[in-house]
Amino acid sequence: MGVHQEGEVPPTNTSEDDDGIENRSHQDEQPDDRDVDHVREDPSQVEATGWKGTDNIIQNVNNMGRMRSRTKAREHHRLDNALVTMGDDLAFAAASEVVNEDHHLTEDESEALEERRKAKDAEYQDHMKNGTWELTPLPKGERCISSGWVETDKRDQNGIIVRRNVRFIAKGYSQEYGYDYLNTYAPVASITTIRLILAIACILDLELDNMDVETAYPQSDLEEKVYVKQPIGYEQYGPNGEELVCQLRKSLYGLKQSGRNWHKTIDGWFRGYGLHCSSADPC
Repeated sequence: MGVHQEGEVPPTNTSEDDDGIENRSHQDEQPDDRDVDHVREDPSQVEATGWKGTDNIIQNVNNMGRMRSRTKAREHHRLDNALVTMGDDLAFAAASEVVNEDHHLTEDESEALEERRKAKDAEYQDHMKNGTWELTPLPKGERCISSGWVETDKRDQNGIIVRRNVRFIAKGYSQEYGYDYLNTYAPVASITTIRLILAIACILDLELDNMDVETAYPQSDLEEKVYVKQPIGYEQYGPNGEELVCQLRKSLYGLKQSGRNWHKTIDGWFRGYGLHCSSADPC
């Protein structure tokens, strides 16, 4: 059964061929809004008119449009991220060129390597004299923290390298709380306290002096049992060729508790000379 608009004369006496032509032409027709509303008033007529298939097509087209919009949004997001990353890389490269502009062309690489080797030797010998660690085979069930060298260059106001600094450090990010460290808090002076001291010194015409402790952290004792790998380039082995690790006796740069241990050491030294902490800013 078909549905026709008012005033439309239904065809009569059509042959089978005419019916096929009529059905095909009817499927190709583009309905207007009135036809759609008229058909949807009677759900029983939906299948007969074929409008349900048209609705599905429209819905699929809408879904494709939404998917295409989301795809474009993702493409724009990836493009923005790529541009940001590329911009950061270019900015870093430009900054590196500015920093190294005056010296990277004139620096003798072999001389720089030799200076760094001497700095490593001096750092290693300082640890040997200080008794920072003791070489021992790694006990069964214990974990060993990785170690490494940190190389930095000290420059003057003109950007010329005046000293090569090398420091042996422990990679403390692999430590586990409760296993090889506990407390890590170490108080420091606030900037307000420092400004107040400078202001008092100016008002009373006092002289101020400062000091720097070289390799400060290794001057403090380590309470926890911590094992780290030997410095690269200075490895030693046991009598039978077994691998040895460093069991730390002193704190080492990179450990989570080194700052706290150093504060306890320097605080005890100050108190031994009759000094005491400020009650307003204990540090």
